[in-house]
Amino acid sequence: MGIFTRGKDLERARIEKERLERELANRTRRDGERIMIQETEKRRLEYELAERTRRDEERIRADSIREYEEERLREKERRKREEERRQHEMELAAIRDRENARLEEERQKQLLEDQAIRDAKDRRNAKLKKMKEASPETLQDLRALIRNRYELDIELWGLRSAREPDRPKVLEKMVVADAIMEDIMTTISTWENQQDGNWDEEEWERVQEIKERLLTGGMRVWEGNPPWADADNAGRGRIGTGKRRLGAGRRRVGAGRVSGS
Repeated sequence: MGIFTRGKDLERARIEKERLERELANRTRRDGERIMIQETEKRRLEYELAERTRRDEERIRADSIREYEEERLREKERRKREEERRQHEMELAAIRDRENARLEEERQKQLLEDQAIRDAKDRRNAKLKKMKEASPETLQDLRALIRNRYELDIELWGLRSAREPDRPKVLEKMVVADAIMEDIMTTISTWENQQDGNWDEEEWERVQEIKERLLTGGMRVWEGNPPWADADNAGRGRIGTGKRRLGAGRRRVGAGRVSGS
């Protein structure tokens, strides 16, 4: 009886031990699973934290890059506006300088022109004064002008067949001839009377003859009337007539030498 009881106790103890071992094993397994779950969760949380940190860092870095680029663009735009403003100011200054220079040049040019006009007027007045003071010396000067004009007329008519490349030189001679004629006509137009007493009556009559011959002598104005424009028979007749009259004037001047010439 005691052995049987003892055997039951041992069996119960074994069963209890096995139950406790199973419970311990189950508890250990559950603890392992819980620890594994906790580790997994921990790794998940760590990964999420790392990802969040990485994303935050990338966002911060991107924000920094964007802010840097925006600041760089703003600085570039500011420098561009500053350069445009500076360039605009330089252009305005250059325009002002050019305008001031132009105004100064025009002022200086006007001053020179005014001075040239005054000088020309003074020279003309002096020339007219000298011309009005008719004298044998004035008659000599007039005779020299007539001779020069006559020689130029002959030379110009001889150039009536001048080629186009040579015509500028002919035009220059035409200007000189017309200027001489203007001096001749200006001189004789000032001989209005002999109140200055430089001429005696006989000389004055000769002067008047010269004046009349020159005024009615048909002198040719070369400006706008070059020799090649009328190199036909009619043109030769006109210039020939003018030359004969000028020649007659020269002969009369030569014949009418006065004392002191």
